[in-house]
Amino acid sequence: MIASAILLPFAAGLLAFVVRSDAFRRGLVVAVAIVHASLVAATWFAPSETLLEGWVALDDVGRLFLTIS
Repeated sequence: MIASAILLPFAAGLLAFVVRSDAFRRGLVVAVAIVHASLVAATWFAPSETLLEGWVALDDVGRLFLTIS
């Protein structure tokens, strides 16, 4: 879940950079924002996991910061 919360906005940003249609980019930003918000909300209920052999982890303070930012 951590990887998808990091990679989804990154991939959407790259896609928005190469797409010319303004309507598509606006829709993409809204759709990714909704999915990202649901992923952030899901981190409060899912057990903690680590990424990159423990180098990236989500603790309680990280969840709080991710939620308010």
